[in-house]
Order: sequence, then C-alpha cells, then structure tokens
Amino acid sequence: MAESGVVLDSGAVIALLLDESGAETVEMLVRTAEARMVTVNAAEVVDVLVRVHRGDPDRITVQVEELLSSVVKPIDASVELASRAGELRARLYDRRTRRLSIADCFVLAIAGTDDRIATTDATLAAVARDEGLQVVVL
Repeated sequence: MAESGVVLDSGAVIALLLDESGAETVEMLVRTAEARMVTVNAAEVVDVLVRVHRGDPDRITVQVEELLSSVVKPIDASVELASRAGELRARLYDRRTRRLSIADCFVLAIAGTDDRIATTDATLAAVARDEGLQVVVL
C-alpha cells in the first residue's frame, strides 16, 4: 500500500485506450493524482484488447508499456502482494453474489484508505465500498 492516489483496474485503462465512456474521467484522474496499476491488471488489459477487441498484440503491448512508463506507476506482483490478493479473494469471493477475479483482488490489495479505485466493474466497486475504499465508477 503505497502513497495515496488512484488505483486503476483494467477496465479503466481499457476505457482510456479505446476512448470509451469514462476515458475523460480516467485522463483527469491520472493528471491530478498518483496513478498506479498492478502488472497483473496490465496483463488483463492486453488480454481483453487483443482477444475481445481483436487488437494487434504488438501495438497493444506498446500502448500498455508506454502508459506504464509515463503516467501510470506499475506495481509488480510481489509474493507479499500476491498473498494479500489471495487472502482478500478467499475472504470476499462468493460464486453467486461476489464474483471477484484475482486481478480485482490485486486492485484491492494495493489500495490504501486514502486512495480511489477507478473501475468499470460493478462488483469490484461494491466490494471496495464495503471495504471502506473510495470508488470512481466509470
């Protein structure tokens, strides 16, 4: 849990890169706060943009790398962080009512009480609020 700012989930970055609804909000957040994203979520961005949106893998990888080397601070998935994310998923996941991905739990694991989580995911937003975190829903 680093300095306060904004933690981006993959949906926020996808919205930004595709200029979808919420992109302007993400742009404002990364300009005005310390923006961070776990590298696990970067993998999810590449996956969705290539597999679902049929993007060019090389171009997508360059876009994500540029974002993580300029305006968004990448957070590596250390063993400590992975353990925290795993503990959160074990405690918070419910197959019927709270289908949190492990990537969502990495977002929760790095968020501090002064951070905001920027997300397009309603389940992640609800769980984050339940955990006392601030959320920006895109």
